[in-house]
Amino acid sequence: MPRLRKLLIILGSIAGSLLVAGYALHYFFWRDEVYFERYAGLKLPSSASIVSSVTREYGLFGVDTTKCIQVAADRETIDNWLKQQPLRGKAQWQKGPVTIGVLTEEDGGIPEKVLYSSEIYCALDTDKNLHRGQLLVLDPRANQAWYFVW
Repeated sequence: MPRLRKLLIILGSIAGSLLVAGYALHYFFWRDEVYFERYAGLKLPSSASIVSSVTREYGLFGVDTTKCIQVAADRETIDNWLKQQPLRGKAQWQKGPVTIGVLTEEDGGIPEKVLYSSEIYCALDTDKNLHRGQLLVLDPRANQAWYFVW
């Protein structure tokens, strides 16, 4: 019986350590900064910062998800991003407005005044039916960027 108790204590300690390590890894890999850099394909310099991040879950069991990350950056950063291939090379920059329907600010997405502006730059990568996709919007007037995925 004492051996079984020791074994259970050891297994419990290992399970607890794995749980803490898993949470730490999840936090590190899914931080908004890391998420933005990984999927938008743009490096966040120290002068840029995450303004907001909204994740919405829809559908049965929350399997349909949207995520919108808003970034504040200086003009130099915005100009440098426009020289790079957005969305890990899956899209090209185009002058606005955005011509597809995406969730607006009230739904946790991008403000309408930004989406419908001809002064923005956007990059879109989506499947044929627009069921899944990602949109990156840069607004040089406000020095803001939005990464939206659905």
